[in-house]
Amino acid sequence: MRKRKGSSSVFLVMVLGSMITLVMAFVSVSLRVGAIGYTDGISNLAARSVLSEFDNHLKDDYGLFAFRGHRMEIETKIGDYLAYTFDRNKYLDLESVEANTAGYSLADVDIFEKEVCEYAKYALARGWIKDALDGEEGAGKKIDTRAEGRTLKNHKIIDVLPSGATPGGGGIVSSVKSLANMGSGGLTQGTNAYLVTQYIMNTFKNAQEGNERKTFFRNEVEYILEGEMSDQLNRREVRRDIRKVRNAINLLFIFTNPKLRSELLAAAQVMGLEVGTPIAAAAIAEAWAFAEAENDVRLLEHGRKVPLYKTNDTWAIDIQSIIDNKESEYIDTNSPTGLTYQGYLQIFLFVQERNVRLGRMMDLMQINIVGNYDSSFLIREHNMGLWTKIKVDGREYSYDHKY
Repeated sequence: MRKRKGSSSVFLVMVLGSMITLVMAFVSVSLRVGAIGYTDGISNLAARSVLSEFDNHLKDDYGLFAFRGHRMEIETKIGDYLAYTFDRNKYLDLESVEANTAGYSLADVDIFEKEVCEYAKYALARGWIKDALDGEEGAGKKIDTRAEGRTLKNHKIIDVLPSGATPGGGGIVSSVKSLANMGSGGLTQGTNAYLVTQYIMNTFKNAQEGNERKTFFRNEVEYILEGEMSDQLNRREVRRDIRKVRNAINLLFIFTNPKLRSELLAAAQVMGLEVGTPIAAAAIAEAWAFAEAENDVRLLEHGRKVPLYKTNDTWAIDIQSIIDNKESEYIDTNSPTGLTYQGYLQIFLFVQERNVRLGRMMDLMQINIVGNYDSSFLIREHNMGLWTKIKVDGREYSYDHKY
């Protein structure tokens, strides 16, 4: 009996030992799994905490989320967040933190455009911004052509602008042919250029329409188109571009419209005795188209509409006024259709070179935030996401976060 009892005891001890070993193994695995989940949660939270430190002025004024920071600053910040937890945990050892914002810089025009378009879609769907293509924006609103506005002279601000502070219309006038063929329905809804144009018209001021935000420039849309550091120069350059475009389209209309062409040829035959009819016709046509273009611009400045391509009813200047060299303030054709001043701004924005348009939008954001809130603000230091790799107890945890 004693031998049997001894054998049973040995057997029970072996079974108990195995069970204890198994339980310890389960506990060890559970601790490991728990540690992985715990570390993953803490590390993920630390990385996302960086995103929570977005710039409120960018969000409130422009609807964009971006945080400020360089790689080393972000790594230090995440390391501090993690150390707050891991320094109190003797079972887990934080070994390294890596961070990278490549592919998320707000200064990258591709990323910037994508975020602007996403916001524009969201805002249009909820009625926060309105579709400005109804043809009525600016109707009846006169532009104060005497207002000089402001001029930016501080080179500490100018020299770090995202666009490089290069003036010029970005090839707007060279797009006259496509502009004439496009018509007012050419702004295809859903395209990036369309969405960016709507964002600009609803966010930035122009000579005919303002908003309550405090901005440096009064003519912000004109700055996007022209890039000059003066409100007055930007409005003047846009006026010149509109006149050039109208001059080219009017000249085409003169030669393709039977009524105007016959009047032109009749006048040219009378005046072309010395220089010849073809030369006289070309000179009269150019003067006629230019006079009509100047009248078109004045109509727009008085809140009237001017069609891209005219009809006999919307043509204002008669050829006798050109021959007699008469000039009036402006002749109102009372056209019920066509584009207002803001409509022409939209067309110009739509055909403007993409990178120029986006770069100057960043300029305005930076200028306004520097002037109103944060004198050290730079677009290039802000990011719309980040990638992190955190190593704890020999295991790596990688995350890719964005707004």
